[in-house]
Amino acid sequence: MDWFGTKLELAATDPGWVKWCPSDPTSPHWYDEASLERLLTGYIAHDQECGAERTLRQVVAEFDGLTGTAKQKKVLAETALARTRLSGLVKGRSLRPGVVGALLAAMQKHAKPVKPKALGTIGRPHFERRFAEAGCVMESFAYSRQFGHTADGRPWIIETAFGMLADQAARRRLITGVNWSPGIVNPFRSLGACGRSCDTVLANQRIDGADPVILVLHTTCPKPQYTDRGKSAVVLED
Repeated sequence: MDWFGTKLELAATDPGWVKWCPSDPTSPHWYDEASLERLLTGYIAHDQECGAERTLRQVVAEFDGLTGTAKQKKVLAETALARTRLSGLVKGRSLRPGVVGALLAAMQKHAKPVKPKALGTIGRPHFERRFAEAGCVMESFAYSRQFGHTADGRPWIIETAFGMLADQAARRRLITGVNWSPGIVNPFRSLGACGRSCDTVLANQRIDGADPVILVLHTTCPKPQYTDRGKSAVVLED
């Protein structure tokens, strides 16, 4: 599918393009104590169903920056959990008090935070090519990319691209996406503390649905936060 719902196959503008994939290691800096506890209890339940049992060291090795044996040993030594199996963390119907917080602190201590650029960007060349193919007046084309971290340490990237269409009868084309997936509806309905939506910002710039422009707004962030279970509205910090 292209931006506008037409079925077609397009060659990649950059065959060597890379991004952070779901199969890549997760980072301990993307977790808080509650989410790490959910992960560990999920692993324990899965192991019980499968008749298997993994060690805590195997779990630690799944995290970015902790794949080396030296750092794994440091984490487990500092938490006194060397040679511990996941089932050894269980006490009654929950995990042993304090063990998850201590484990998370040790993993974050020995693993460097992921830099935003490591997530991968779509990039200006891709947008330039696609905008030209869509009939953009390239003299009007503009691209912006910003990097940062959320308050809880997750890296983010926001990319925007804008251009006027040569066809003055064309209507506004708003293309949005989160983590390289297009939005079925516009997910940017609340932009930080201002509380305004993307549509409101455009309206304040006198750009309405009848104007011949293209605007792309895309954000990349591990574990994006949403306001609803349907994940139709993403939460953006200031």
